[in-house]
Amino acid sequence: MNILGIMIFFMVRYENRRVKDNFNPWFWVKDNWVELLSTLLFNISLMIILMHPEVAVDPQRIIERYVPFDVTVTGFAAKMLISFLLGLGLSAGLYSLIKRLKPFKAKRG
Repeated sequence: MNILGIMIFFMVRYENRRVKDNFNPWFWVKDNWVELLSTLLFNISLMIILMHPEVAVDPQRIIERYVPFDVTVTGFAAKMLISFLLGLGLSAGLYSLIKRLKPFKAKRG
């Protein structure tokens, strides 16, 4: 589920790219490999922690607050939900953070 979240985020980023005249996904991956790799590694490390048998996840309070209908998510399904949301959300956060830091690094370096 985490990988699906990451893929959805990066597919939307690819679709919303500025220059749309030349369809070349390999160039896009080459241009964004740092963001993609750091997102994958960070998410994999979190998934190792999250999937540990001693880690319990209860997203019920968040679901009750933001989902307009009655639903209960527990156990393995809760971990899958959190995995998907982390994949989607952390990808967005890390991508924007790295994009903001790249110009700073270029000016210093």
